[in-house]
Amino acid sequence: MPIDTSAVRPHALPAHSATSDAGTLYCAADQHHQRVPQIRILILILAMLTLAGCTDGATPTVAPNVTAQQQASAAASMGLTFPPETRFLLYHRASEDAGLPGPDDAVHLKVELPASAMANFLAQAPLSPAKWTSSHPLITNMPKWPQWQPSKIQKFRFAQFQMPKGQWMNVLIDDDKADLKVVYLVWFET
Repeated sequence: MPIDTSAVRPHALPAHSATSDAGTLYCAADQHHQRVPQIRILILILAMLTLAGCTDGATPTVAPNVTAQQQASAAASMGLTFPPETRFLLYHRASEDAGLPGPDDAVHLKVELPASAMANFLAQAPLSPAKWTSSHPLITNMPKWPQWQPSKIQKFRFAQFQMPKGQWMNVLIDDDKADLKVVYLVWFET
């Protein structure tokens, strides 16, 4: 509810306060502090919706059809080296779809590794400093991609990595099986 400031002398107001034409007191600093987190959250939500909207309708390449060129393209974008025993289960690059709006790109990649290869895979940058969590994964199902359903995973590790040049990578490791690990990777530009 607005505060009537008609009886307040101007010099009694704090330096960061002001009055509107109607005499309503507001604090510019408080409004700024409230708006900044809201704006950041809104930008993150819009980026995620745009990312999902750009890729959900397109069809990914699935095993055994993921080519060596697609594997190399994903590895280069993500800054990763995949062990020779890696099985590439799914690949999708948003910029390869006709009609992608804007300059940003995204890659969805799903791979399978023997558990014995995971330690070396996770020891490389940018994965090595990961703080893995088992809650709130930012990798979600793609309803039109039956091969991309991470919500079915019971036991997982998740981490998000900020990379150079406004790039990010989300990594979800399926720990349901002891001998084989399925890794979901989403690299994107903002």
